[in-house]
Amino acid sequence: MPKGFTLLEIMIAIAIMEVGVVGAYAAVLRTSSSLYSVSSRYIASQLAQEGIELVRNIRDKNWLKGFNWNRGLEGCQTGCEIDYNDSALSSYKGRNLYINGSNGFYEYIDSPSPNDKKTPFKRKITIKPETGAPALKVTVNVSWQEREKNSHFVVEGKLYDWKP
Repeated sequence: MPKGFTLLEIMIAIAIMEVGVVGAYAAVLRTSSSLYSVSSRYIASQLAQEGIELVRNIRDKNWLKGFNWNRGLEGCQTGCEIDYNDSALSSYKGRNLYINGSNGFYEYIDSPSPNDKKTPFKRKITIKPETGAPALKVTVNVSWQEREKNSHFVVEGKLYDWKP
């Protein structure tokens, strides 16, 4: 019996190893692509939830100040925008959110500094009155473009005038 490998056996072994390496490489590429997409969806979900909370804060401040509960929440049927340091909603301008370089928060910045990072995310808040109840339907749509594909994440909630 011969004690070495034939050229054919070596070529088959190399082909099998090549298939394994190419398959592993494809799996790594697919995983890294998915991680980026999952990360963007997570950020969008948090920005959408923040939008609901900011509208809820306006309602709660109205109660504390003795104003009508929905003061400042009208006029957003076609879209508004707000970030954490705004005291009121403003009309939607389709602006991108930035990451503030000094505090790391997402916000609208008209004159960004070199430390501020523009994100692909836009947040549109619509507020519509509910029929038959003292309530408002709040919809927050966070949109972004990822690899030439438009993506969005939507959160809906209702605000009620539950305080007597």
